[in-house]
Amino acid sequence: MKVCVTGASGFIGKALANALAARGIPARAVLRPGADVAGLDSRVERLFGSWDDADFLASAVAGRDAVVHLAGAVRARSAAGFNAVNQGLTRALARAVRGHAAPEAAFLHVSSQAAGGPCATPPGLDEGLPPAPVSDYGRSKLLGEAEALALAGERPVAVIRPSMVYGPGDRAFLPLYRLARLGLLTAPGDAGQPFGIVCVDDLVEGLIQALEALAGGRLASGSIAYLDGPEISDWRGYARALGRALGRTVRVLPLPIWMLRVAALGNELADRVGLPSSQLTLDKVREAAQPGWLCSHARAARGFGYDPRVGLDAGLARAVDWCRKEGLL
Repeated sequence: MKVCVTGASGFIGKALANALAARGIPARAVLRPGADVAGLDSRVERLFGSWDDADFLASAVAGRDAVVHLAGAVRARSAAGFNAVNQGLTRALARAVRGHAAPEAAFLHVSSQAAGGPCATPPGLDEGLPPAPVSDYGRSKLLGEAEALALAGERPVAVIRPSMVYGPGDRAFLPLYRLARLGLLTAPGDAGQPFGIVCVDDLVEGLIQALEALAGGRLASGSIAYLDGPEISDWRGYARALGRALGRTVRVLPLPIWMLRVAALGNELADRVGLPSSQLTLDKVREAAQPGWLCSHARAARGFGYDPRVGLDAGLARAVDWCRKEGLL
């Protein structure tokens, strides 16, 4: 199987492309000019070009047996900004797949639990529930899913909705790790919201399993599946596990949602005038204010054997070790 991977300069995309290469599966990374390819396996083919170039996208998917779409935006200044990337790029790629990929080529679209929405009741969201996104990001991911699923009547297509993802190679959690190294972890609200979280190692294994099942006809075209980790946590449990990985006690500092909104507003204003800013936005606060983020991987377990095994202790130990080796902690 020859696989095309978009977003292969990102955290999950790079991990997936490297895992494919390690298994001897030919992988082609679709990359923007100037994309950071540090850490990308040398056996992964690199193809650089613009998403606005239909000929480039046609060449990217040509000759591939499968396409995994991971490219997207996790931060934007407006709903239109999210939609332009998370819906627009998916539409452009779907057109390329429709016109230039083989009719049997599988299309695996990697979305987010944000497209399904929040849930605080175990075991969490399943694929039978209607989506109810609460953020601009989540709504844009749902629109992207629709663009991919529009091909489901023509070829094998499936959507994967991961829960929160962490692990070696991820820099998004670095501010939390650095704060926790000082013995403190800030958390939204009362810090008791339950959430699912999946180590990138488990997620990548699940993506490959889903891709093989989709290409082999064992996963029905049009399927949607959630992928989370083997355990449910909350911010206090997360802090304890992170403390064990760091070798120190980490205390949780709950922050009122109104305070996070004020901080996010100031952060967005700083970003607009070109000052240094963080990932905290009003859109992220809308997600943080929810009572919980749980999803169930039961359908994935039945459909393609997904069986996450990396718990928080092991996963955070791997993530912290990677950060230390990279000189980030």
